Amino acid sequence: MHTLKYRKIVELSHPIEENMPCWPDENYKNTFTKKILSRYQETGFYYNHLSFSEHTSTHIDAPIHTAKGKLSIEQLPIENFIVHGCVIDVTRKVKQNFDYELEVDDILEYERINGKIKSNSFIIMRTDWSDYWNQPKKYLNTDDTGIMHFPGFSKESVEFLIKERFICGIGVETLSIDPGDSADFQVHKILLENNKFAIENLTNIKYLPQKNFTLIALPLRIVSGSGSPATVIGLF
Repeated sequence: MHTLKYRKIVELSHPIEENMPCWPDENYKNTFTKKILSRYQETGFYYNHLSFSEHTSTHIDAPIHTAKGKLSIEQLPIENFIVHGCVIDVTRKVKQNFDYELEVDDILEYERINGKIKSNSFIIMRTDWSDYWNQPKKYLNTDDTGIMHFPGFSKESVEFLIKERFICGIGVETLSIDPGDSADFQVHKILLENNKFAIENLTNIKYLPQKNFTLIALPLRIVSGSGSPATVIGLF
C-alpha cells in the first residue's frame, strides 16, 4: 500500500450553492436547487433534496461526455483520481488576452524549468480566473453577441500532452477546457475520445507548487454518468 506524505492540503473545489456560475443555455438554467425535506422541529432530523447537473460547480468530465462508447464516470479507474499534478502558469498571458490558449511552447517552457512531465500526470492550466467565481458576469465574460471570453487549452497542446507525455487529464479554473469563444469544442473531443478526463471550475491553483504535488479528485459514482461534481484537493 502506497503511503501519501504531505505537509499542506489545498482545497481546489468551489462549494455548490444557488446562483453560482454555470453554462449559459437552457439546459443549465437553475443548475442547482435545494429543497428542505425534513426539519428538526418536525422529525428531529434536517435534510434536503438536491437537484443539479452532472456538470455543476467544480466537476469532472468523463469521456462519455462527448465520446459515445467511451468510459462513463463510474467506469474510470479510481487510480486516475489520485495522481501527480503539474501547474503550468499562464496568468501573465491571460491578462493580456482573455481568449488565450495554452500552447505547446508553454509546456516546453514549463519542462525547461521543472523537468519533463511524468506519464499519467494531471496538467492544470493556471490562469487565476477563479478569482471571478463570485462575479458570474465577469466569470462568463460574455460579449454583446453572446460569445464568452475566457482562456483554455489549445487543440495542439492537448494532442501533445496525450501523445507525447501520456497524461491522464487536464484541469482549468474556467467553465471549460476549451476557450470561451470555441464553437467546435475540439479540446473536449480530442481529450475525451482518448479516454482521458477533465476537471473544470477549479480554484486556489495559485497556492499549489508547479510540480511535486498529489491531486485527489473524488466524483460521485453515477452509473452511465457523463460527469460529476467533485471534491478536489492538492497535497504537498
